[in-house]
Amino acid sequence: LEDQGFTPGNRLLRNNLGIGGNAKLSNNITVAGTINYSKTTYTTPPIAASAGSGTIGGGASVFGDVMYTPRSVDLTGLPFQAADGRSIYYRSGNDIQNPRWTVANARTSQNTDRIFGNASVTYNLRENMSLTYRFGLDTYTEFNTNGQNRGGVDGNVLGFYKTIQARNSINDHSVIFNYSTDITEDLDLNLIVGGQARRDLYQQEGAESTQQLAFGILEHFNFVNHTTVDGFSGGNIAFRSEENRLGIYGDATLGYKNYLYLGVSARNDWSSTLEQENYSLFYPATSVSFIPTAAFPELRSEGGLNYLKMRLGYGTSAGFPTPYGTRNTLGLASRGFVTGDGTVLSQNSVSNRLGNPNLTPERVKEIEAGIETRFFNNRATLNVSVFKKNSEDLITDQQLDPSTGFTVQRVNAGELETKGIEADFSYAAIRNDDGFNWNISGNVYIDQNEVLSLPEGTDQIVLTSSIGGRPANYAIVGQPFGVLRGPAVQRDDNGNFVVGSNGYYLQDPEEQLLGDPNPDWTGTLNNSFSYKGFSFNASVQFRHGGDIFSQTAGALTGRGVVGVPIDREDTFILPGVLQDGSPNNIQITATDVYFNNLGFGPSELQIYDGTTLRLAEVSLGYAVPAKYLDRTPFGSLSVTLSGSNLYYKAFNFPDNTNFDTNTLSTGVGNGQGIDYITGPSARRYGVSVKASF
Repeated sequence: LEDQGFTPGNRLLRNNLGIGGNAKLSNNITVAGTINYSKTTYTTPPIAASAGSGTIGGGASVFGDVMYTPRSVDLTGLPFQAADGRSIYYRSGNDIQNPRWTVANARTSQNTDRIFGNASVTYNLRENMSLTYRFGLDTYTEFNTNGQNRGGVDGNVLGFYKTIQARNSINDHSVIFNYSTDITEDLDLNLIVGGQARRDLYQQEGAESTQQLAFGILEHFNFVNHTTVDGFSGGNIAFRSEENRLGIYGDATLGYKNYLYLGVSARNDWSSTLEQENYSLFYPATSVSFIPTAAFPELRSEGGLNYLKMRLGYGTSAGFPTPYGTRNTLGLASRGFVTGDGTVLSQNSVSNRLGNPNLTPERVKEIEAGIETRFFNNRATLNVSVFKKNSEDLITDQQLDPSTGFTVQRVNAGELETKGIEADFSYAAIRNDDGFNWNISGNVYIDQNEVLSLPEGTDQIVLTSSIGGRPANYAIVGQPFGVLRGPAVQRDDNGNFVVGSNGYYLQDPEEQLLGDPNPDWTGTLNNSFSYKGFSFNASVQFRHGGDIFSQTAGALTGRGVVGVPIDREDTFILPGVLQDGSPNNIQITATDVYFNNLGFGPSELQIYDGTTLRLAEVSLGYAVPAKYLDRTPFGSLSVTLSGSNLYYKAFNFPDNTNFDTNTLSTGVGNGQGIDYITGPSARRYGVSVKASF
């Protein structure tokens, strides 16, 4: 048991200005485009008979019941379902749903169709001047179902069935003007001016049915009650969201003798997700780069330095919120209540989200310096950049006291500073155009962030909800963004853990900082091999540090499901002092140590270091040689087998838990490093065929 220090944080993704659009220079109009179609079908019962959890629609949360079951109980040898279909379990009261019953009677599926592509038309006004129009489309349609037969313990015991149809569509229009010219023999100019219009539309419809008639049939016609209100969240299933954004931008690059470049760019965006007085933001950028190996050719040598570029840049970018955060909304349920005589009463409800009409875009300012190099006849590359980034008016959800009538509000949360260094490299260990090739590449990323300020009158902002008093992520001035704060072990003035009269650790009456979920650093190492059309690639990722609150690991060890490094039949004395300051001398059992302290005691005892090694991706491919395609319609043909997230090892978690540090229970947003008994991330396998004609 040792205190975890606060370690450097995770760098936020840097936004580019999004300017570009290469125009093809020719004497006629160039038309180009691509269109892609993909289809995904996913059908499976929830994984309940494991040390994880699944969530079944309609409010049925199916936990990993095996963690509550001694290994001596042979579930496979006991009945799990009564004659009428009900779940039966070995526990008195039958108060937990049998995981075998869940597998047999709960279903979820997802069918997705997606079409995406782009088309462009370029007109050459002059030899060095062109105008391009580009259109992009990305649309997908999902059909989701989940349900459970009647007779379960979790969720609606009379059974439920829910279907949701969702469609998301993105339309993007761009007009781009390109101009390039040689001002003098030594000076050249490249100019890009453009405009963009983007529309995002999301539509969702669905229904939920309860009170199943015939057991075993999960269809709406087999249920008595039907509603458009989600039984799990309490909100309407039907939902529509629309966002429109307009932008204009420009980029000018002045080059001198092909070794010195000065760039200036700027962009202005208008977003429909903010009120009119705040919906516009202008953000500029500038950069300078110098290529010494072009200015001084004597620096280059075939067996040494081949290329060197130095750059310095300052840029700004914008972030806009998702729709409908600036105004209060009213919910309508046409079938809110049904009286005893069958009269249907409608219902209105105020959203738990408080609108913030003063919400503004967030602005990111960044200064970066870096070098790009190539060595040994271009066999090796090394690129390094250092940066400092300040994010102002960060957009985040702030939890509110329910006594206000609301529970959450989207706010601008002050300023965050991030400093860091990033390096990537590659080396062609074996290079043979006609034979075996081996290439090694990788990336190392280190950063540290700190919350510099919060809105006036605010000393901290809760970024995620605290469920049942467990830790939550906070923004606190002087601390890394997203630190964990929650129940801690009580300490005396000397920092010793305080033990109560029952021999258990006492919980501090005040919540404390428990850790920093941001990794100290991350790294990736890739190995690529190829030989006569065959290719093999493997990518390994490493995460160092980053604190994680894991209820999964705590529950597994607390209930003794996994091995523990002590004699379970012995007695123990926890390290610490009694309330009078004397050394603790109260004996407790192994169950008390793990169940009542390390497993389910103060949340501080379920904080683990997140250092992890992960086999992120492996692929094996074969490209058919061109000579075998001469008499076929194919210009090229290749097949690739791939797998992702194949192996991981969290070194500082208890043995045998095999915890996945990518697990996250707080959903998409600012939450990180929190696990409320959540299943691991998916392991995926696939095959792809690529062909050209």
